[in-house]
Amino acid sequence: MSTTVGLFILIVILNRYDFGVYLLITRRRRHDDTVDDYEPSVTIVVPLFNEGPSIYNTIASFAALDYPKQKLRVIIVDDGSTDDSYEWALESARAFPN
Repeated sequence: MSTTVGLFILIVILNRYDFGVYLLITRRRRHDDTVDDYEPSVTIVVPLFNEGPSIYNTIASFAALDYPKQKLRVIIVDDGSTDDSYEWALESARAFPN
């Protein structure tokens, strides 16, 4: 390793930790504040290829999750299925609208 690269790495590491200590001192609070009642928005992406009726069961299991429905999004991606998978996905969307 050349001296220049080693010196650059040392400067980057020292800069990162020195800046972190500076922020800690100036802000006088923790960096990882947690909020107990916070629930992030979640997106579930399901690839679909010739799944047939099993995609209905998969989507039904997402609908049964104990998670706020307004924060849960399910995206089904059909990769050119040659069976009735698309119709099953549509049927599950009608059965579980939210």
